[in-house]
Amino acid sequence: MAAATGGRRELGGDVLTVEPFGLRPATRDDVAAISTMQKASLLETYEPFLGRVTVEEFIANRNVERYFAEHWRQATVATLGDEIVGVLFSAAPYSTSSG
Repeated sequence: MAAATGGRRELGGDVLTVEPFGLRPATRDDVAAISTMQKASLLETYEPFLGRVTVEEFIANRNVERYFAEHWRQATVATLGDEIVGVLFSAAPYSTSSG
């Protein structure tokens, strides 16, 4: 089991230094980064059941950017430092408030 301590994570006696991981609501400024990240994984994710041509056309027609431009308010981004490394879409974006 890994134990997290500040900027360090101990794993089986070894220490791995990691940047701070964070979650925050997406902003309009995140659309390009989210789109780039998602385009990199779409082919691998959807090709098996949609086919390569369909996925490539979807990407080429700028549908990825269009989708995120319309739905960024529903996104929560995961960050390592200043880099976006993940995204989650839900009806209610992540909030740090408890109420």
